[in-house]
Amino acid sequence: MLLHYKLELEVAGMVDGLESAPFTIEERMNRLKTYQNNWQQLKWSKEGRVSFSEEFSGLTGQRIWAISGDLIAFGLTSRLPATTTLAVRSLNCLTENGTACDSKLDFGCYTRGIVIDSTQNLLVLISEHGSLNSFGDEYEVRIHDLFTGNVHPKATNGNPRHRPSSCSMARSRTQYSVLVWNNYVGVLCHEYHTDISMEPAEICIWDWYTGEVKMHLIDCIASFAFVSDRHALLGAPPMPDDRSPLLLVADFHEPNRCCVVSALLLPKLSQFTVIAMMRLHTNGSWISGSSDSSPPFRSSPENQVIVMALELEVSDPIAYGWQIALFVPWSLVQSFLNAEIQNRAVSFKECSKWAIPWDSWGPHGARMMKMNGGLTRCYRTYGSRCIFTTMRWTGYRASRHIVVYDFNQLLIKRALHGVSLQPMAHDLVEGNGPEIVTNPTTMETLRTDTMETAFDEIITTALPYTMVLGKELTSHVDVPVLTQDHIVVINARGFDVYYF
Repeated sequence: MLLHYKLELEVAGMVDGLESAPFTIEERMNRLKTYQNNWQQLKWSKEGRVSFSEEFSGLTGQRIWAISGDLIAFGLTSRLPATTTLAVRSLNCLTENGTACDSKLDFGCYTRGIVIDSTQNLLVLISEHGSLNSFGDEYEVRIHDLFTGNVHPKATNGNPRHRPSSCSMARSRTQYSVLVWNNYVGVLCHEYHTDISMEPAEICIWDWYTGEVKMHLIDCIASFAFVSDRHALLGAPPMPDDRSPLLLVADFHEPNRCCVVSALLLPKLSQFTVIAMMRLHTNGSWISGSSDSSPPFRSSPENQVIVMALELEVSDPIAYGWQIALFVPWSLVQSFLNAEIQNRAVSFKECSKWAIPWDSWGPHGARMMKMNGGLTRCYRTYGSRCIFTTMRWTGYRASRHIVVYDFNQLLIKRALHGVSLQPMAHDLVEGNGPEIVTNPTTMETLRTDTMETAFDEIITTALPYTMVLGKELTSHVDVPVLTQDHIVVINARGFDVYYF
């Protein structure tokens, strides 16, 4: 039984949980099978709602939220006066109307970025100092306990401040991306442009336990994501003398230089194409639920898929847009890590000279797809799964649905060799999936009448995946996100939660 359980864990792309967890091997096996079957069918065990209305009655401001594991923090922030009010809820303990909260927090700051880590009871806020139209002012990284609002007990420097040396723009045009991985917090600061190659951006990574800066880098950085305790992914637009975007892996334990240990070239863009948006997505810290009903296992760090979301604008002869997602297994990127090249790169421009060509890794190792359901900044991945939206047409009626892609290659190989995936059974799920997709995807011309194309040549990718079509969304602004145990749909009312 133990060997069988270990084999099923490996095929599922999972690792076992704590031995002290109150589950026998037989119970773990049964829970694993149920868990896998539910995700393959998108069959949740319960659902609930977290509502804004009761917690923030009478308050005004910009909505903010963050999800980690089985916790959600959500609330309102205002610049004048500088205030932030947050409620913290457990997704596993939903009431019928979702109004009672585990804690209520108030801060005297205007929040520009928020992230939480449920395994450490960690809340990180990015707040600004200075007026809306001031230039070059510092921002503050506020490290708090998620339930008390006090400075986190593990943080010896709870509120590090940083004055971006590259960001001299007005605050009204500044954007922040903040992520956490274990004891590291990273902040990317850049100015908003319709073409992301216009200006350099600045990234800082701290050890939030000590306040020590682990990496400080200024370059043409469009996005970043953590993938381990040592490595961060960086997305870079094409260099001036090239038209190929870059996917880089940086060792962030080198504070004073760009220590790139791998560089992959993406397909070359056409001369009429600019990148309006680039976002990298991984699932961040490796989190499993803490309740007795939680699965006693979690996704393996080696099984994660990297998602690069791209908005491309083509301007020949008229403006036309493409929204694209590129899916790359972390195991593939790992195979190109090379400690010997660490001292060769001091800028992204130099990286592009020795980066691995697209034809050497992309056509068979990745999958590129046009996303007809639109892109947002908050798509989520967990392990090998990732969640998007897609449009379906029935006659003249169009509907927008959740779709979950899974790039677990062992599970796909097993299914292709006769061990079938279970058919979907939930009443809110459309179609007959999950569907195994092995046929290549070809990115051809955008418009046949003008022969517009986003790329310099036709792009074909063939990484296999499974696809499950989920529930129809009621609004075009509904956004689904993913955790290990939940699908959460963000909408105007609050958050609809589906627990697996």
